[in-house]
Amino acid sequence: MEHAIRVGLISNDQIFLKGLYRLIDNIGRYDIVVKCRSNEELLQLLKAQEKQVPELLLINTDEIDEETEMQIAGIKARCYNAKILLMSNYNNQYNIVKALKCGANGYVARNCDIDELHKAMLSVYFTDLYYNESFTGFKLSMTDRSFLENMSDITSLEREALSLFATEMSYKEIAEAMGTSVEIVEAYRDLLFGKFKVKSRVGLVVWAFAIGELSIQKKVV
Repeated sequence: MEHAIRVGLISNDQIFLKGLYRLIDNIGRYDIVVKCRSNEELLQLLKAQEKQVPELLLINTDEIDEETEMQIAGIKARCYNAKILLMSNYNNQYNIVKALKCGANGYVARNCDIDELHKAMLSVYFTDLYYNESFTGFKLSMTDRSFLENMSDITSLEREALSLFATEMSYKEIAEAMGTSVEIVEAYRDLLFGKFKVKSRVGLVVWAFAIGELSIQKKVV
């Protein structure tokens, strides 16, 4: 019999929280040990049930911002082994990057179907990462990750460019921040595309998080 993954649900939308609970409970693969409306409520509940700490937390949020980062930091201080999957109404490719920068292990749109949600939960639990392939343009596998760990000898300037690619800055703004031209920034982008074997800026950043060039625990500014 498969181990039932202990799950916690957080959403300030009570109706959505109840619906999400039913959907996940019906899968039969998860044991929902906590459902609450705030980070504070979660921490209070955890104090009362030391042996039922969630292994996987789903957090529904309207915006992925500094408040989200603080929320995740507070949770990981108490549940340091827990994996976190963020959910949001806004199905924007940059939410993947924002989620990783905030310390989450993945992002899924709130209106996703149950199959994608289940896939995202298992991916975060077993591999520490989930992304939507339609946004990134590639499929991540553990073999690819090992391969790239041996190839990630990027230069300091490429690393600087990579950290700026993880923001929503335009190429012109990145060039100004680096004190160079847009053409040079685009050259760095193309070099990194080649090294990471991706075709999009979002895909590049997700790869960087996956292999540790951009730490999930470090905010990129």
